[in-house]
Amino acid sequence: MTSPASARPRASFFAKLGVLIIPGFLPAADCTRIIDEMQSAPQRDAPLSVRDRPDGVIDTRQRKGTRADVGAETIRSLVHRFLGVKPEVETFFRSSFADSVEMPKCLVYRPGDFFIAHRDVKPSDDDIRSPLIKARRINLIVNLNRESESAGPGEYSGAALTLYGLIDEPRWRTYGFSVTSEPGALVAFRADILHEVTPMVAGERYCVVSRMLDPSFRQSPAGSGPGEPAR
Repeated sequence: MTSPASARPRASFFAKLGVLIIPGFLPAADCTRIIDEMQSAPQRDAPLSVRDRPDGVIDTRQRKGTRADVGAETIRSLVHRFLGVKPEVETFFRSSFADSVEMPKCLVYRPGDFFIAHRDVKPSDDDIRSPLIKARRINLIVNLNRESESAGPGEYSGAALTLYGLIDEPRWRTYGFSVTSEPGALVAFRADILHEVTPMVAGERYCVVSRMLDPSFRQSPAGSGPGEPAR
């Protein structure tokens, strides 16, 4: 697979390839507030979803990063915002989704952290036990701070979200497009697309991850919430 650093297409280009970017999904003040909360919140290694068991595991050969356990009010606010753009996401992908989203995860990448190329779901996987993982349809990712080669104060370098197979031609199928978006922009793409987070170089990357779910998905009983065996 190839992913040249110079490949930085605009949102309009990605839209033609089935990737939706919504600028200003989170205002700058909200990004700053969530980063501050993540920095003071309890943190733990980010787990993997495992297809043949219900709980996440830690495997630093495939993924290295941190999850910040922010408060319930922040999670509720993020869920509200994700559901607020559901009509726009449905129109773009020409599909309907559940009236709940996967519980948002607040993630931190530090130097040396990464996530190898993977797909979050494969419709043909019959061995997935978790109804939630099976129901994943659209990945939702929001960067909270800015990517910059210089990695100045509050910025980071590396940890590029890179998508593969966006162009269905032999010479393009293994080409990775790095998605660069402004802080607070929402990036939405199909959960079955091969993607990775390249190794972090400098600074700290703060982001939020959630997913739109299949309309057949039913929310977990009160108290557990959607998303809790998720990565």
